[in-house]
Amino acid sequence: MNIRFTTFSFLLSFFLGFHISFAQDSNLEAAKYHLKINQKKFQLSDNDLAEMQLSSAYISPSTGWYHAYFAQNFQSIEVYNGIFSVALNNGHLIHTGNNFIVNVEEQLNTVSKKPQITALSAL
Repeated sequence: MNIRFTTFSFLLSFFLGFHISFAQDSNLEAAKYHLKINQKKFQLSDNDLAEMQLSSAYISPSTGWYHAYFAQNFQSIEVYNGIFSVALNNGHLIHTGNNFIVNVEEQLNTVSKKPQITALSAL
């Protein structure tokens, strides 16, 4: 009897874990899809979509909504406070919060741009 209960508990845990994992994956893909189709509305560049990284995600126990937080990256470096949050309910976009820096590549002094000051004056 104890073996049956243990086997049943194991199988139940396995299938519930698989279901939750699958739900997380499908919700993540739905979140990315909503960002892609609303790219212009949210002022996201192709680079923003390509380089953003999932920071955290969870399903709210009280509402059942899926919450995902994406970190903005530029040239594989995380942009400070560049967070885009998405809330979904049954795959439908409920809420977004966008703190990505618009046109980040134009606002940074990168190697491809001419430096503002010379090396000598920097000393």
